Amino acid sequence: MKKIILASSSPRRMELLDRMGIPYEVFPADIDESYPHDIDILDVSSFIAEKKVMAVSTKIKETDKKSLVLGADTVICTENLILGKPSDRNQAVEYLHLLQGKMHKTVSGIALFNGENETVTVRKSVNNVFFKSMTDDEIEWYVNTEEWKDAAGGYRIQGKASFFIEKIEGSYSSIMGLPLFELYDILRSQNYSFL
Repeated sequence: MKKIILASSSPRRMELLDRMGIPYEVFPADIDESYPHDIDILDVSSFIAEKKVMAVSTKIKETDKKSLVLGADTVICTENLILGKPSDRNQAVEYLHLLQGKMHKTVSGIALFNGENETVTVRKSVNNVFFKSMTDDEIEWYVNTEEWKDAAGGYRIQGKASFFIEKIEGSYSSIMGLPLFELYDILRSQNYSFL
C-alpha cells in the first residue's frame, strides 16, 4: 500500500488509520485555523482540512511531491456556535454546560491532496450526538479526568464522555475525528490500492 502523509498529529486519527492498515507519515500542519465569517457552519471543518493539506503539500520534500496528503478537522456545533478545543478548565466546564441535555452536531471534514495530478478532494460527515442531562458534580468529575484537553467541544466520545452520550446518529469514527467511510470512498476514487 502507498504511504499517506497525515497533516495532523492527532492520536485518534493515527489510531483510525492504523485500524484501516494504511501506512502513513505524520507531518502536522502549522496553520492559522481561522475561516471566513460568512462560511456555513457545517463547512468549517472541511475548509480547515483543505487548508491543512495545502500547507503541508507545499512543504514536503521533493521525493514526496507525488504523495497523497490527508488533512482532517472536527468541529462541534451547537446553537449556531462552533466549540473548538477548550483553552482551559473553565472553558471545558462552560462547553459541557452548553452540550448537556441536548443534541449537537459533530462535523468532520477531510481533504485529500493527490500530488500526482495536483487535485484536492474534500468531504464532510455530519453527525448528531445526544448528551444526557448532567449534574454539576458530573461535569466537575468529567473535567477532572482531563479528557477535555485537545478535544473539540471539550469531550472524547471514545473515553469517559461515553457515559453521558445517550445515542449518536452518524459515524462513530467521524465523531472521533476521521470519517472512515468518506476516507475509503475518496481513496477508492483515487485508485488507491488496499492490497
